[in-house]
Amino acid sequence: MGVKVEVRNLSFSFGSIKALRGVSLDAYEGQVTCLLGPNGSGKTTLLKCVMGLLSPYNGSIRVGGREVSEMDRREAARLMAYVPQIHRAVFPFSSLSVVLLGRTPWISEISGPGEEDIRRAEEVMEELGISHLAHRPYTRLSGGEMRMVLIARALVQEAPVLLMDEPTAYLDFRYQSIVMDVVRRLADSGKTVLLSLHDPNVAAAYCDRIYVLDRGTVAGVLEGSLDKGILERVYGMELAQGSVDGRTFIFPRRGASRSSHRGGS
Repeated sequence: MGVKVEVRNLSFSFGSIKALRGVSLDAYEGQVTCLLGPNGSGKTTLLKCVMGLLSPYNGSIRVGGREVSEMDRREAARLMAYVPQIHRAVFPFSSLSVVLLGRTPWISEISGPGEEDIRRAEEVMEELGISHLAHRPYTRLSGGEMRMVLIARALVQEAPVLLMDEPTAYLDFRYQSIVMDVVRRLADSGKTVLLSLHDPNVAAAYCDRIYVLDRGTVAGVLEGSLDKGILERVYGMELAQGSVDGRTFIFPRRGASRSSHRGGS
């Protein structure tokens, strides 16, 4: 059974800096919901609020009908798995050990991972094409390899809601395709996926609904196709539009970043 994420009139500030202002959205089971927008638009902040990593906030965030602020850490971890944008490891654990951390919400506090947990972790790493990293120290991986291990950790958690902050960052074309294909399959199997992306074309190819954020607010909601006008306004630059194999693509015009300036952060 899927779990719905409901955000209503969410506002959050870092001191005097307003990061989110009155944001509302719905992420449904069986769908991939995307947060799209320029740097500083509030995507990471929104995901961290949903995960319960940032508080207090104004407004309401409900996951599976429960207010996130009322959940303890273990309950939240059984409902939601989170792939952060940046992760800095200190200890040289093996990559397999890092992936196995995703089983923590389901393991007794007085026992370690069992054979079934290890088998599941190995299956997920195989699915993502990173089995060869299993016994390599996590601290010696490239940025892209670390990202793949973190995604495996989230998948092995087997939570009904998957939150992902820039899951394709640092990845080459092949791994971008592998990750987004897996994300799409997970949603099709009934999971609720809420993620942030920078590439509008990847978002349009894989996501059911796109919330375009601009300076902490929702500037538009896209379903089924991209809107060049909204994206030009949000990114503050001139864009071009083309079509390949029946799909519409948006891309910057050459020199557009010099001819247009977007204020703010």
